[in-house]
Amino acid sequence: MSTIDQTPFGFMTYAESYGRAAFIVEKAMDEARMPWPVPVATLALHCVELSLKGVLVKQGMAPDEVRKFGHDINKLFEATPLDWSDIDLKNIEFYSDAVLSQALRYRRKDKPYFVMDLDHLLPFMETVFRRCLKHVSPGATRGLRP
Repeated sequence: MSTIDQTPFGFMTYAESYGRAAFIVEKAMDEARMPWPVPVATLALHCVELSLKGVLVKQGMAPDEVRKFGHDINKLFEATPLDWSDIDLKNIEFYSDAVLSQALRYRRKDKPYFVMDLDHLLPFMETVFRRCLKHVSPGATRGLRP
């Protein structure tokens, strides 16, 4: 990892890359005849995770300390100082469980997360990314849609 990777801007740049990739793959799904949106969900939720970690590093947390959260999106939301009251806690818990249970990587009958509603997930990802970006870099106007 380079030094830029360890900064809030590094985390946000990586988040932006995953977020843009989610939109690109989502757009290509019909043409590629992909039966399930699992790759889009994986990219989108990694964008969310990295965005939240960018906020924590901006708040002064060391990158090594941020890594202790692993992929626990729920705990990352709780740790950030941002107001998430407009996001239903059930949605945060649902997405966090999808990542932690590895249900997006391995199809499990007891965890049907491979069927994600992209009409909800992608706006959720955009909301999180934009709010985190505004906190990390108040004047930034970058977006995720290509």
